[in-house]
Amino acid sequence: MIVGERIHPVAAAPGRGFVATVGGRIVAVDTEGGSPSDLIGPRTEVVDAGVGTVVPGLHDNHTFFTSQLLEHGGLDAAALGEDELEAAGRAARDAGEPLFLRGVDPERAPRLIERLEVAAPGVDAIVLARGRTALECSPAAARRLGAPDPSSNEALHGVYAQLAAQPATVRAAFAAASAAMHRGGVTSVKDIAFDAHLGMLAEVDRMLGEGSLAVRYAFASQPVAAPADLRAAEEWRAEGRTGIGRCDPARFHGFKLMSDGSFDEGTADLLPPDDEWRRRQRPDVDYAALRAEAARVLDADFALALNADGDGAVRACVEIFAGRERIPAGSSISDVSMVANAEAEAIAELGLAVETYPQMLRFEGYSGAFLDGLLGPRAPHLCNLAEMLHRGVTVSAGTDFPLFAPSLPEAMLSASERILGAGVPIERWRPERAVSRAAVLEMWTAAGAVAMGAVERWGVLVPGAAADVAVFDRDLFEAEPASLAEASVRLVIAGGAVVFAS
Repeated sequence: MIVGERIHPVAAAPGRGFVATVGGRIVAVDTEGGSPSDLIGPRTEVVDAGVGTVVPGLHDNHTFFTSQLLEHGGLDAAALGEDELEAAGRAARDAGEPLFLRGVDPERAPRLIERLEVAAPGVDAIVLARGRTALECSPAAARRLGAPDPSSNEALHGVYAQLAAQPATVRAAFAAASAAMHRGGVTSVKDIAFDAHLGMLAEVDRMLGEGSLAVRYAFASQPVAAPADLRAAEEWRAEGRTGIGRCDPARFHGFKLMSDGSFDEGTADLLPPDDEWRRRQRPDVDYAALRAEAARVLDADFALALNADGDGAVRACVEIFAGRERIPAGSSISDVSMVANAEAEAIAELGLAVETYPQMLRFEGYSGAFLDGLLGPRAPHLCNLAEMLHRGVTVSAGTDFPLFAPSLPEAMLSASERILGAGVPIERWRPERAVSRAAVLEMWTAAGAVAMGAVERWGVLVPGAAADVAVFDRDLFEAEPASLAEASVRLVIAGGAVVFAS
């Protein structure tokens, strides 16, 4: 039983009242000041939320749990002496196994590779510096992997595949990612999986079954090593993995195809100021290949997310969907940072969902001068949530974790207050484009459920819905920005079980 002054069901008006759960279901909700005394028995656990906001468990519609393999795989070189590292190199070489070392200073990484080559000639070794600032490979590892770029997850495919073959590493990585979600109030995710999830599905299923991965878990397959694996997808469909409902097994939610990069790194496909988009060509975005691969996926009736960060990429991806007689349910345009008003209207007409980063404007280093100078006349297209919501687009929240840590308060500061970065004094950027805090909450809850095509009720606090609840330490709807920036999650319940308490 959770009682409080700020129960926010999402599906109804907020107010003072209570939320009661039994097992994995919500059995009663009141926001009109009613008393829960008749529902409280000798074994009832009562939580007083006070004025803290009580909301449905949040849904993060874009995570990358696989990235945590780099934090938990191999050996922590910073904790080992030189002799121990040399011994590890010799043992790996003699066993014919690759060696992965992490946690070293960037300047030490090349020296460590050189030392391993002397101590264990021919060793297949990778050294990843702290913060993914550098990656060094021995000659044997380079022959196997090429020259992986630590800043590109796709370029690290071979490294991820190596670590994914270690069940203990998979368990540690996914447990750590799940814990990070809970700290942000998240109880449900759509995770990005490379290819056929790099063979990790069996371990993920075991974790879900035993409760050590306590999130409602779905994944989208992103082809990296080969085109979309339709045979694997057909098997997942036959196994009943489609639709995100109960927590196991892991649920398959179609494919994700990449187009452009990131607007703030200069790799996004942007509309020119004069909007004469069709008169130019962008050779580093092969839209013909993207259209062909999209057709394979859509013809097989699988949901498809087309990654489009820039407004030019959004327009191209809208055109790919627009040429279809039928679009499978659950299809979307993902990673949307920029969208022109015309495309917002077209997305709504097509019935596509959009996955975006509502925390976007809080990214470290952003300032009004930087964004205006970078984007020029296109600046109104950035974080254009108001236009999409006005058009009736289902807009769901994602973080691309670990790019962002999930945070409803930070999303409100960004999308509702339009406050840039964490600078002092506070700088608001284009505040006329703000959306309400209630709209931001819906992006993290009910809109996520709609975007996922939920097969059971979640993302709302109503009787019969899944008992996924997050309790914050203050009123998120009345807090001033300085207080909102300090807000945190107090309690998280997932499937009726407490998974986080501060």
